Amino acid sequence: MFMTWENFSKAAGVFCGSFDNPNWFARNPENTVYTFAEEAPKGTVFPAGFPVYQGHALSDGGAINSPTVYPVHSMVTNKAERDK
Repeated sequence: MFMTWENFSKAAGVFCGSFDNPNWFARNPENTVYTFAEEAPKGTVFPAGFPVYQGHALSDGGAINSPTVYPVHSMVTNKAERDK
């Protein structure tokens, strides 16, 4: 349903799919990030314009890591293709 982090006690992550209606709020690049992209299963789509982090969005010290922002929707195919 949600997750919290020991190092970031003022933050919580909520999984949109846990809502009865997962589309009840508009997701946009200002209120939504995609994390742990390196673990995303084949077929996952990252929408154009949204910040995508390969791992954590924040470093252990709380600084924001550098995201990838794709100019077009991007689908995870498989690790071998991703690493080319």
